Order: sequence, then C-alpha cells, then structure tokens
Amino acid sequence: MANSKSIAALIGPSLMALSTSEAANVNVWGSDTPAGIYLNGAVLFVAGLAIVRAHNVWDRDWTFMVTAMGWGALMIGLFRMFAPDYHLQMAQHASSPVELVVPFVIGAYLTYNAYAK
Repeated sequence: MANSKSIAALIGPSLMALSTSEAANVNVWGSDTPAGIYLNGAVLFVAGLAIVRAHNVWDRDWTFMVTAMGWGALMIGLFRMFAPDYHLQMAQHASSPVELVVPFVIGAYLTYNAYAK
C-alpha cells in the first residue's frame, strides 16, 4: 500500500496540473510537430514502464488505478512513438472538454487516496 500511495502521490497532482495547464494553453497545440509528439511518446513510455515495473498490482481497490495509469501511459507512449503523424492529424481536430476533465478527476481521485487516507 505504501508503494501505491507513493506513486499515486506523484501521478495524481501531475494529472491535475497537466490537465489544468493544457486547458489554459489550448492554443499551443496547433503547432505540434511529429518530433514533438514522438518525444512526448518516449517520455510517456518510460514513465509508464517505470510505473508498471514498480506497481503491477490488480487489486479490487483504488490501487488498480495506479497500475492502469502505468499501462495506459505505456500504450499511449508506444502509439505516439510509432505513429506520430497519425496522432498529429488527430490532434489538429477540435478536442472536447472531456479530454481534460477526465484526467483531472482521475488525478484528484489518486491525490485523495494518496494523501487523505
């Protein structure tokens, strides 16, 4: 449980900060490049792999979310590394507010479980 709380204490506030800053700077995403998307994918892949290596636990409580976030980051990172041009085409379409609200809510949930319990 200590490992879950430590990782959630990093992921939760990070997701909240990232989704809030992305909402505040929506206009910067119009200038994405395949190289930038590839770099983002590499960072996500390494972060996801680190989480999965440290916490590959599928318990029936809030800790499964930590593992799910690791696997999600790993898969999204691979996708962005192997298909940056496709991701660039997808990113140029208008995004919905749900794409920013869902990560914020997940981050708040992880933050609560990491710090409040």
